[in-house]
Amino acid sequence: MTANQPSAAPLPARSPAALAFGTSRVILRAFLAACLAVALIEALSLGFPGKIHRDDRMADWYAFHIAGQLTSEGRAAANYDFTALQAEQIARTGKQAFMPWAYPPPFTLATAPLALLPAAWSYLATQLALLGWFLWTVRRAAGAHLPAALAAAMPAMITNIACGQNGFLTGALIGSFLLALHEGAPRGGWRPGTALGAMLIKPHLAVAIALLALLERRWKALALAAGITLAASAVTTLALGPAIWTAFLGATRAATVFLWAGDYPMERMSSLYACLARFGVAPGPAMALHGAAALAALAMLVQAWRHKMPRAWLLALAGAVSLLISPYAYDYDMPLLAVLAALVWPGLLARADGREIAGLFALAWLACGNGLWVMAWQITHPGASDSAVMSLSAPALIALIAACALVLRRPVSAAVSANPPPHPAAG
Repeated sequence: MTANQPSAAPLPARSPAALAFGTSRVILRAFLAACLAVALIEALSLGFPGKIHRDDRMADWYAFHIAGQLTSEGRAAANYDFTALQAEQIARTGKQAFMPWAYPPPFTLATAPLALLPAAWSYLATQLALLGWFLWTVRRAAGAHLPAALAAAMPAMITNIACGQNGFLTGALIGSFLLALHEGAPRGGWRPGTALGAMLIKPHLAVAIALLALLERRWKALALAAGITLAASAVTTLALGPAIWTAFLGATRAATVFLWAGDYPMERMSSLYACLARFGVAPGPAMALHGAAALAALAMLVQAWRHKMPRAWLLALAGAVSLLISPYAYDYDMPLLAVLAALVWPGLLARADGREIAGLFALAWLACGNGLWVMAWQITHPGASDSAVMSLSAPALIALIAACALVLRRPVSAAVSANPPPHPAAG
């Protein structure tokens, strides 16, 4: 077994309780049951098995389903016209929400198959398929310690299922890129490039991993990613017409205006910009501070690579930095934390005691729990504005990175190294 391969060997642990928690099949089964229950509840709210929408909210999944309907009807450009899109929301669901569409046109084209089924069935099929892919990706990294990895990102995973978002898709893609490098993919291998190229659906989340590929001179992977992007763009242009790109650029400009004006639900956003804006910092200074922090995070990644940080930790850092770059980032982008937790878990388990492990989990939950905190606020403060809920995700994620770095800098004690507890078989 090479140093770049995920290890299933016995892990030293300072805290037997943390080891038992991290490998508990009871916890794993309970968590998976919760995911399936939330998915079924959401499907019911979308009209499963009939066609009656059973609540008054405009679920995020409707945005994807409506985009698929408009695209399949030959009206893809209407997705990028916010006024027209809101009219379509009302006409098709009887509901309306602030959901501007600013995804790249290749992703818009990819939504067309979603319209083949009613919203509830389409939601259930897509979410369960993406959840399965995501769990398989995390399992590759975590082995028998899958419960610990999933527990770190549990709030974001539940939120993603509850609103029908695409965090499992981006988490699986970025996770696949990181694991390809972790498992020693050849420098000319296709796996990193394919995953990186597929991230054209959300390129703002791929900046840090693209930088890592550049640092490691993975030219074939970068060329493959560029080729996938160009090919997808060409197919999209043929299918939807060149005007789709003009519409897309107009929507991105509008999205910038909306972000600057604070029209997006900042309490659900996970960027430093959103945190500062919610605390009353003006858009200009907030964006400047966010940009400075993003550059500092990228510089930190470069320094970690130059100083030859242990492979798994470097890849986890690249994934974490990916979540800090864009001012437009949401809680449903955070399931990726499960992959990152799997990569650093062995090192943390060998160095941190039980209280420190609990503190790290608390920071992870604060970083990825915006959606659950908003839901709790809505339940406990009916009728109150969500604007009272702060966005603490970015500072919590930064604190989590710093805390993990402090723990991982410690040497593993001789007593722990010499007496590793039994390691359960992967299951």
